[in-house]
Amino acid sequence: MQHSNLAEEQKPQISPGLPETRYTNREVLNVDEVAEVLRMEERLVYASIKRDEIPGVRRFGKRGIIRISRRVFFDWLHGERREHSQAERPPGGHD
Repeated sequence: MQHSNLAEEQKPQISPGLPETRYTNREVLNVDEVAEVLRMEERLVYASIKRDEIPGVRRFGKRGIIRISRRVFFDWLHGERREHSQAERPPGGHD
């Protein structure tokens, strides 16, 4: 009779990977996507944007539609804050 070890039976947890891998096909993120990555409520993301705590934010139109540069956001998230050249900036202005 064979005894199996519980440690051998348990499968390792599969890591979901870095959050940015989910958004590599996009140049910009919306507020709910940023909230998901940061694991925050949307209202807190809006408040952080209002306080200029999240970089790479652009507002469009009369309604102020918000989009966040994926590259600038994830650089900031990983502590790689750097100046982006004009060519790297998303349309709409400065960081």
